[in-house]
This record gives sequence, C-alpha cells and structure tokens, in this order.
Amino acid sequence: MANSHHGLIIEVVAPGETPPEGKILFFDDFEDGPDPAWAPSSGTWIVTKEGRYTVQEKEWKEHTYTYVKKGRLWRNYAVEVDIYGANMKRETMMGTYHQGSGIIVRARDDLNKILLLNVSDEYLCWRVIKDGEHIKSCVNKVTPGLPAKAHIRVKVVGNIFEAYVNGIKRTTLKLEEDIHKYFKKGMPGLYISYNMGVTFDDFKVTSLGD
Repeated sequence: MANSHHGLIIEVVAPGETPPEGKILFFDDFEDGPDPAWAPSSGTWIVTKEGRYTVQEKEWKEHTYTYVKKGRLWRNYAVEVDIYGANMKRETMMGTYHQGSGIIVRARDDLNKILLLNVSDEYLCWRVIKDGEHIKSCVNKVTPGLPAKAHIRVKVVGNIFEAYVNGIKRTTLKLEEDIHKYFKKGMPGLYISYNMGVTFDDFKVTSLGD
C-alpha cells in the first residue's frame, strides 16, 4: 500500500515486511508543518517561514533531537536531507561556539543512537551513544565540515554506514559486531546543538532492501 505526500509516493510497509529496494519510506518537505511522525525528545522544533525544520534559536540548548518514530523497525536504508547554515560559529566573551548539527542514522531511544555529527565548518565525524554514554565520541573525523548549504546522504546497510556530502563520499563507519547487534534497526532523525540558525529541508528515507 502507498500514500502520496506532496507528489511523492510513500511506501507503507506492514510490521515484519521488507520494503522493496528504492521505495520511499518517509519524506517531509515541511511545507505544511512537520509530519506527525516526528517525535522531538528535546528542544522546541518548529518550521520557519521559509518552510524549513529547526529548533527555536532563543532556547540555546546544547543537545536537541527529533526522531521519525515510525522508523523503529527499518533496517537498511538511505537517509538524506538538505541542511543550511551548518558552518556557522559565534564569538562570545566565553569563547567561540561552533554550530553543531547532523543526522541521527540509527536510534533505539533517546539514550541509544548513532549520529553523523558536523561541527561548524571544522569537521564531520560519527558519534555512538549507548546507555547515555559516548562510547565513540567523534570517530573517522574528516575536515573540513559542511559548507553553508549542503545535501547529506547516509547509506545504512548492515553494520556499514557511508556518508556523502553533495554526492561525494566523505566518511565511513563500520560497527563492531557487539555494537551492531544493539543497533540493527532504525530510527533516523535530526540533531542540533547551540542553534545559530541551522535549518533542514526535504528529509527523505529510502529503502535499500533487506
């Protein structure tokens, strides 16, 4: 069964079924507000007048997350999004604050997740959080970080995660078997830390089969 969302055909898959490769599992362009499938766990996530998804800047929180709750059983997929303003920094009397943002590529819940993390225009890396602890804080780091506008696509197949920026592969994460067993299924989402104006648009998840 399939549903239409702003002209795209979204594949609806029953629990336990494997979606065909190439089928769109989820898409949100935020034109009519965020899709009800989004489940923010921290921060006040809003849609801007430009039709992009973000956290209210005035909150100035260090870590804010939102998840696609319907994706808990997804296994192999590609998650992609357009991101604006990820390269920003802010000078204060306390020092330099770097815009943090990225894609949650897998999550069991708010204490257990894997992120592709970007820090301003400095670097891009992977973070693995298990039981609230950073068991991999920032691994397979590459420089520089994202430009002012970028398209990110992450392929998640088994224990191999590949990150592309504007069509170019930037970094790969291979999970050890004990960690992979813990993170075999969804759910994807978005991340912002110290929001200085970063926004997201056209978030899409596509099946890569079983």
